[in-house]
Amino acid sequence: MVKGQGENEDNTVKNHYALSYAWSDYTIGRLKKRDENGNIINPDIVFIYRGTNDMTHSPVGQIADVQFERIPDTDLYEKEGTEYRSFVIAYCKTIQKIRESYPQADIYACTLNYFNRSTDLGWTRKNSYYTLSEINNCIRSIANKMSVGLIEFDKDGITAQTDGPKYYADTNTTGGTHPNTAGHYLMAKRCVADLVYIK
Repeated sequence: MVKGQGENEDNTVKNHYALSYAWSDYTIGRLKKRDENGNIINPDIVFIYRGTNDMTHSPVGQIADVQFERIPDTDLYEKEGTEYRSFVIAYCKTIQKIRESYPQADIYACTLNYFNRSTDLGWTRKNSYYTLSEINNCIRSIANKMSVGLIEFDKDGITAQTDGPKYYADTNTTGGTHPNTAGHYLMAKRCVADLVYIK
C-alpha cells in the first residue's frame, strides 16, 4: 500500500496508493464481473482477506482499538497527538462500501492463515508490532462489530509445524506468504466448513 516508485499524482496513471485502498471505489468496483454478453454481474458473496501487509511490514495500519459512532471518511486517526492509519477504520470502511455497492451480497471477514513471515508465540517478530493472534483477534472483533460472517483461516490446518513448500508457492522468495494449490485446498475446506456452520 505504498505509492508506486516514480509515480506522479498528476499523471494520467492513478496514484497507486489511492488505488490500493481496499475501500477505494476502484477496488470495490472490481468486485463486479461480466457475463459472456457483457452484462454486469454483482457478487453474491464477498470474502475479505486483508491484513498480511499490515502485519508483516513496518506497520501500514495500526490495530489499536478506536471508538467511533459513525465510520469516518478516512482511515487517518489521531490519538494523543499522533496521527496514524487505523486498520480497524479501514476494514470497517471496506465492509460499509461493499454493503452500499452490493446490498444483496453476503459478506465474510477472514482471519489470516499461518504463513512463514507471520509472528506468533515462539516465533521472532519480523517487521511488525503484531502477532498473528493479535491481528486475527482484531478481525474477529471487526466482524462482530459490523455484523458480518467470519471465516477462520487461522484454523485451516496450516501451522508453524506444517508450513513450508508443502503449502506455499514462494517459500524461498518471500518467506512463504502465498499458498500453492495444496494451501488453497486447505483454505477452501475451512471456508466450506465455516459457511456451513454460519448458515
